[in-house]
Amino acid sequence: MSSNNVERALWEINVNPESRRRFAEDAARFLGRYRLTQDECNMIRQFDVRGLTDHGVSPLLVMAFWMELQGGGRDLNEYLKRMSAAPSHAEVRGATQPPTGTANG
Repeated sequence: MSSNNVERALWEINVNPESRRRFAEDAARFLGRYRLTQDECNMIRQFDVRGLTDHGVSPLLVMAFWMELQGGGRDLNEYLKRMSAAPSHAEVRGATQPPTGTANG
């Protein structure tokens, strides 16, 4: 998995209103433009801010993504609560098995 590809997708959503609109309308199609794993796509679609930062994505970029797409209970207090919560699904999964798309060894 590459945090660089995730950061490219989040950056595009953050700075480009048209990209935000396309992401909001069809996240799977928008994210399909980037070389992301299924886990990475899920973290973005589910606004898994803890998982994204645990994955190595810039915390400032993740916070901007969260704030740009406010709604559905996504405010600063909820962001902070999620960031201080127990380890994310991605972090726990990574501790028990290798990430999708990588070789063992």
